[in-house]
Amino acid sequence: MKRREMSRAWVTVLFRICWTVLRCLPLPAAAVLTSWAMRTFAENFTRQDLIRDNLAKAFPSMSADEVRKTAHAVAGNLGVIAAELCHIEDFRGGTRNGRLIVTGEEQLALARAGPVVFVGPHQWNWEIAPLFYCEHGVRVTTIYSRFANDLMDRTILKQRLKTGAKYVEKRKAVRAMMTALQNGESLAFVIDQRVKSGLKVKFFGKDFLMTGVPARLAIRFRCPIVLMDMQRLAGHRFQFILGDPIYPPEQSGPDDERQLTQDIATGLEAIIRRSPETWFCNKRRWPEPEAA
Repeated sequence: MKRREMSRAWVTVLFRICWTVLRCLPLPAAAVLTSWAMRTFAENFTRQDLIRDNLAKAFPSMSADEVRKTAHAVAGNLGVIAAELCHIEDFRGGTRNGRLIVTGEEQLALARAGPVVFVGPHQWNWEIAPLFYCEHGVRVTTIYSRFANDLMDRTILKQRLKTGAKYVEKRKAVRAMMTALQNGESLAFVIDQRVKSGLKVKFFGKDFLMTGVPARLAIRFRCPIVLMDMQRLAGHRFQFILGDPIYPPEQSGPDDERQLTQDIATGLEAIIRRSPETWFCNKRRWPEPEAA
């Protein structure tokens, strides 16, 4: 669905009905329903043309049929994300009951001792990650983009706040990010989208404009960058996989920000390659070539 369509009245009504139904259902039933609906009506509720285009460019060895099936799987995963977000309170206490498992305790210890810049892709269920950090004693500020539909934005932000993390809309985030890092708190970004004013890096072997903000902040505050991967397990359980810390160089140089951003892009690519069927890539990652 295109952003300009999300503010229409029928979208608001549909969202209110669907959200109410999902809140009434137990999580497993809600997830089955939303996954089926999103797969069945993928062309209506997701930008399947862009998802197919991004997958085809990122994975040129995929056949057209594989790309189509993978794009539908992406829509199905988005449906499960919606159900899990709707029931996000079910995941509270997950570090004690085994619902949220971690690989990378050392990186969490780093974040408890001082600021860390966490980065990850739009994959699996990125909405659960802030809860995971908070349950491990990490104070984190998450940067997000608001939805075009006001009811959807208010409702989803209310659910997100149940994670215990701070949420700052990206257009107002500069001061909040600086304050958080100065106070020894961590930041969390989802940054696999192309930005107009980003740094040129290689992403899936192609030129890509990626935001340099995480790298810039890591250099300024001398803190590590940690990539976050995850995997959904049976029974709506998650394993979180934290990568080795990426430290800014000891001696500053003019190319440090771009090189750190390239390191992030390389790491995100490896994460996405592991499970492309869960990569929510509904915005154009690579521009179309200009006509001659």
